[in-house]
Amino acid sequence: MAKVSVALAFPWCLKGGSSTWPPVELRELMGSEEWQLRPVQAGLPRQSENRFHLDDACRSTSNSPQFSVCVKAGWCDDYSAGSGYCPVYPAENVDVRLQNGSTQMVLARSDHCMALGGNGSHMFLCPPRAPIAIIMNPKAGSTSAAMWLQLLTSLRRPRALVRHFRNNLAKGELGISEHWLFGAEGIGGRKRLRRKQRAALQQRMLFEVLIDGSTMRVAEYASKILLPPGWCIPCCAHASGRLPVVLVRNPFRRVQSWFRHKWLANKGKEPYATWAGFLPFLRYMWEHRSDANDPNGFWKRVLKRPFNMLDVAHTMSFRDILEDPRWPQEAAARLRARRIFPLRLEVMSSDFAELRRILCQRLGFCKGLPAIPHVVPRGFRAYLAAKPPSMQELWSSEALEIMWRMFDSDFSELGYSRDALVEKPISLPTPWATCV
Repeated sequence: MAKVSVALAFPWCLKGGSSTWPPVELRELMGSEEWQLRPVQAGLPRQSENRFHLDDACRSTSNSPQFSVCVKAGWCDDYSAGSGYCPVYPAENVDVRLQNGSTQMVLARSDHCMALGGNGSHMFLCPPRAPIAIIMNPKAGSTSAAMWLQLLTSLRRPRALVRHFRNNLAKGELGISEHWLFGAEGIGGRKRLRRKQRAALQQRMLFEVLIDGSTMRVAEYASKILLPPGWCIPCCAHASGRLPVVLVRNPFRRVQSWFRHKWLANKGKEPYATWAGFLPFLRYMWEHRSDANDPNGFWKRVLKRPFNMLDVAHTMSFRDILEDPRWPQEAAARLRARRIFPLRLEVMSSDFAELRRILCQRLGFCKGLPAIPHVVPRGFRAYLAAKPPSMQELWSSEALEIMWRMFDSDFSELGYSRDALVEKPISLPTPWATCV
């Protein structure tokens, strides 16, 4: 199926939209053998040289074959598996609470639609079961949102994969059997895929399976399995026929959370690895963004050690996210016009109700959406035993000045207070006014 670049965006305030979702053309693509097998034939997921390195070309969104979808409603879009690099987390890594009290045993990371580093272009996360297009924002409920998107895509097959892998481990076997993976319960395609292609996929799926050096057994608490690329949450280039949505969070809490998670008590981040390093961390992140002498923008600017692009990605403002030059031209125009729905973590219940209302009244999608589950990653690295500073101590006058400049758009467009002690938003997001 040839790739066709089309830029027919869905009108933001469309009225009288069809309640039939997904469109039959999209449903047929997602259920096709082509969707499952072509990414495997293209060698996805590629074996990343370093899973922590954002500039690894093996994680580029351009690696996946693209499928053009055009529907009778008059819009077209390009769909793919993105990088096809979709690790499934073990349940032991998280504390999960669903609304009905049950637990979810499969968590899939969902950054495969984003251009990590300088490779490829950004794409939206586009679940088949709802007309929404998600921009994932790290440290803003991204783990919860990934589970939610998996609910809107497919749970049966990733769950079956985890069960199969663990059943094999219980029998002393490491891996995914060919009979299962390329049979009716898996992706199929035993006859269409060459033997080398089948073997390569089985091997690549175990790339993040770790062996405990003390026991020489699989460290299930830390290992991840890579999904077959056709089981990743689908990516789409333009969000055509969909409402773009971005999850956001109070910038003070978000930056503090990232520093605590990645920098605190981390020997690789010295001399910034204590709370005393928080202000110097903020200073450098602002200097990196505000260098007016660099015409290439901060995304291509080299960082000094121990800073890296993960720090940039986890401290992007609302404006940084929407005006990122890695968005395709059609999507970029839509995002610059703020045709997007911000979903704020601190007032998720009320914002989610507004999202449902807009989907029903403006897009004709009134089926409702499952609630976003509450997921708390536990992590593996112990934090400092020392008590953290108070909010007043942490957010000095200099730190506040830096945050006000760095996250000006979050305060002016998302309704967050410039007071670091006020966590919840104090007003509605201005992009909502587009459809009021």
